[in-house]
Amino acid sequence: GPAPPAGGGPPPPMSFVFVHSRSYRELQVEVEMATATGDPAALQRVLAACPYNTDGLVRLADYCSHTGQHELAGECVDKALHACEAAFHPQMRSRCTQGTARLRWRNAANRPFLRALFRQMKRASREGCHRTALELGKLLFCLDPEGDPMHLLLRLPGLALAAGEHRWLLALPSALPAHGLPLYPQYALSLALAERLSASPDAGGGGWRDLGEGRAFDEAPRAEGAVGAGEAQLRRALLLFPPLLPLLVRKVSPEAARGVATALAWEEALGGGRRAGEEKSQTVPHPLVEEEACGATLGLLLRLYASQHTSFWKERPHLWAWLLASADSLLRRLEARDEDVVALAADCAVARQAEYFCGAHEHTEFAEADPSDFGLELPAQLPAELLAAALADPDRPPPPPAEPRLPGRLVVPRRERLQLRAQTHPVVQFFLSLLPWAMAPHRD
Repeated sequence: GPAPPAGGGPPPPMSFVFVHSRSYRELQVEVEMATATGDPAALQRVLAACPYNTDGLVRLADYCSHTGQHELAGECVDKALHACEAAFHPQMRSRCTQGTARLRWRNAANRPFLRALFRQMKRASREGCHRTALELGKLLFCLDPEGDPMHLLLRLPGLALAAGEHRWLLALPSALPAHGLPLYPQYALSLALAERLSASPDAGGGGWRDLGEGRAFDEAPRAEGAVGAGEAQLRRALLLFPPLLPLLVRKVSPEAARGVATALAWEEALGGGRRAGEEKSQTVPHPLVEEEACGATLGLLLRLYASQHTSFWKERPHLWAWLLASADSLLRRLEARDEDVVALAADCAVARQAEYFCGAHEHTEFAEADPSDFGLELPAQLPAELLAAALADPDRPPPPPAEPRLPGRLVVPRRERLQLRAQTHPVVQFFLSLLPWAMAPHRD
């Protein structure tokens, strides 16, 4: 391994990769064939031969999630993680805690573990274990920070807000200055929320948990400054991404009169998306998230933010009211031609143009990101007819319809009687023949 640093700081990163044996690689071919045919029974036969095939377990977990068997999907993910952890290098565990382990996505053997860890993160977040989900997200990002194949940087703000780690979120942009995180919608609004929540002990801020009673009054000036910083950051976020407010209104409160009115006025002032001759609608306008309006990259980022943070805004009506109040205040100041707000809007327009319209509208950096994968909703299940066909055994004919029984009748229909076989052991056949619904085998 690499030599320890002379200054006593953290050791340099160390890359790891899972190595498969020859028999495991042969089973992996069968897993790929079973996945290609779409036959879950074939995948289960492979797992019966090798119960801890990580790729097969993760693929079976995906199938179980889409068929509504979420407990079984969780068990498959747990088994896959256990198998991977048992194969860890002796230094892997300590390196993971230090954040210096690297497990690259480009190595195909590492992907089952990364997928299982990602599914475990989503499962923890869905079950309300937000701090656990945040720590798993940190670990996933540290394993492959250059590639970030699962877009953890876009997920970390939502996980940090749900876990109450507001101060950690505020320090994240300065820890990763090369990424320009405040120019992402996920961070622009989340940083404003973190500033506000870290300043208020009764608003769910995690920063006040370690303060004693004697220091609460000393932090009052800092809290007031944080509220002002949060308000300023929220204004910058709204002016930097004008299509975001109508999009959130459609997702959070499409029936609320105040939200609809604010969204209509906001699009009238900043949207610029209504075509000539189009009459003003009394419903929430469709947000301008198409490529021709704000670029492919920005449009996708806005949809990803709305998918992940809609539940957060719905569960916190006081923060939603704060957002609408800030938007109304900006509209009034824009209408009054306030010099500070007009200058801020112009600066935000220049930054948006430079970040997302200098070639970004021709391609998208996050083309493979799925907005439905960023929410907390369970995976969509298959239709009823397809689900029944998938769960049915192809080698077994469908059962005949059961004969109706009369109330109080104890006679078992002939189709439901037990058919004894001549090959059965004589002693077993004798005890089975004592059952009133057993039938003797027929002679050929």
